[in-house]
Amino acid sequence: MKIKHFIYNLYRGINPLKYDEIADYLMTNTFKYFFSVILIGVIVLFIFSIPMIYNFRTTFESSVSKFSQLGFNATASLKEPIKYPEQIPLVVVDFSNNSKNYYSGLGPKIVLSKNEADFHFFGKNIVKYDMFKDVIANKEKISNFLFGVLLISIPGMLMLAYGTMWVFYFALIIAIAIIGFLFSRLARFEISFSSCFKIGVFSSTVIIILNSILWPLNVQTYFLQYGLWIVFFIIGVSRSGSRVQSKSYGKRGKKGKAMDDNEWIQIRES
Repeated sequence: MKIKHFIYNLYRGINPLKYDEIADYLMTNTFKYFFSVILIGVIVLFIFSIPMIYNFRTTFESSVSKFSQLGFNATASLKEPIKYPEQIPLVVVDFSNNSKNYYSGLGPKIVLSKNEADFHFFGKNIVKYDMFKDVIANKEKISNFLFGVLLISIPGMLMLAYGTMWVFYFALIIAIAIIGFLFSRLARFEISFSSCFKIGVFSSTVIIILNSILWPLNVQTYFLQYGLWIVFFIIGVSRSGSRVQSKSYGKRGKKGKAMDDNEWIQIRES
C-alpha cells in the first residue's frame, strides 16, 4: 500500500490539477515525499551518468594527448605516520620502511608509502608514483588508476549528490513558497504558507527528475524547466487557495448622500 500511495503521490506531483488534494496533507508526509523524490533524482542521475563514467578513460586519454608535455614531481616528508581513522585505519600514510607491516588482519584499504600507493580493493593493486612524472607516456596506466578511484568513490559521490540536491531544492522550495505566499496576499488570495510549501514540494517533482536527466547529458535548456516549475506552482496555488473579493453597495441618508459600506466575502473557487 505504501508503494501504491507513493506512486499516486508521484502522479499528483506531475499533475498540477491534483494539487488541491494536498491542502490537508500532513507536513511530516510532505517531507517524507520530498526525501523520496530526492532519492529518485539521485538514482536517475546515476543511471544517466553511466555512459559518462564508462567513457572516462577514453575522455581522459584524449584530453592528455592534447598536451605536448605533462608531468608531476612532488617531494614530501612525514614526522610520523598518518592514520585515518585512528583506531581502525582505512587509510595510512607512512613513508618509513614499516609501511608493509600494516597488512595484518583486516588492515587498511589504502597505504601511501614513499614510492608507491597500495590499494586493497578486490585484490591488491600497486601504483608507482614515477608514472606521474610523465603523464603522456603513462596515460593508459593513469587512466586505469583514476577509473578505479572513480568507481570506489561512487557511493560517496552519490551521498554527496543527495545532500547537495536536498539543500539546493529545499532552498528553492522555501523561496518559491515565500514569494507565492506574499503575492497571494497582495492579490487578495487566501492561502496559508504551509499550503504554499506543500505545493512547492509536489511541484518540484518534475524539475528534480528533469534536472537529474539533463545535468549528466549536458543539455542546455536555458532554465525553461524552472519556468515549468513556476507554472505548476501557480496552477496549484490557484486551485488550492480562496479568492477574497469586496462587495460594495450604497446606503442613502436623510440628506440624500450615498454612504459606502464594504463587506468582505470569501468565495471558494472550484
